[in-house]
Amino acid sequence: MELEPALRTRAAAVTLIGIVLRSGQAFDIAFAQNNDINLMDSRDRAFIYNLCLTTLRRLGQIDALISTLLKHPLPNHAQPVTDILRIGACQILFLNVANHAAVSTCVELTRKNGHSAHIKLVNAVLRGFTREGHSLVAKQDEAFLNIPKWLWDNWFTAYGEAHCRENCRCSHAWRSFGPFALWRSKRMFNVTKWESPATWHHKNIYKRPD
Repeated sequence: MELEPALRTRAAAVTLIGIVLRSGQAFDIAFAQNNDINLMDSRDRAFIYNLCLTTLRRLGQIDALISTLLKHPLPNHAQPVTDILRIGACQILFLNVANHAAVSTCVELTRKNGHSAHIKLVNAVLRGFTREGHSLVAKQDEAFLNIPKWLWDNWFTAYGEAHCRENCRCSHAWRSFGPFALWRSKRMFNVTKWESPATWHHKNIYKRPD
């Protein structure tokens, strides 16, 4: 299925989000191994990278926002629709993409991906974000939402809430790589509740793949 460039970039982003969240593959590896992305020009690749990275970094916030506007959770077979909502919300609320472009491309991508039953829902939710999304974001607890609960709990127990929030705010590794590296991967890293993020640099647990 040949897609126009605006849809092709969003479709690639949805594919990558699904791979990272449901297959557990590291984002940078999934990005580098995607043949469709490798054939795109540098501008489109940069857009996809930024869209995915921001969506994953803000995943807790974005999912909470989607839940606020959805009357009922989407069924498991509609997980790609959830990913479309995620990248749509990211564009509208965190990347300053024009509202009409973000909404129209996500609605059309829903159609192209064979989820016509959810077109009205995608349109309604994303238009809701254009109207009230920024006010909803302003009320969110960003630090708490965008960190895996197991890591928040460890930090909270070890340091207390104030230091826990400071770790979220000040960790350069966290800001530069994002929580998706740990979201589903607690078993992969030797991070104890007694350690400061300052020690993680020496362990290279945030080292990007070559």
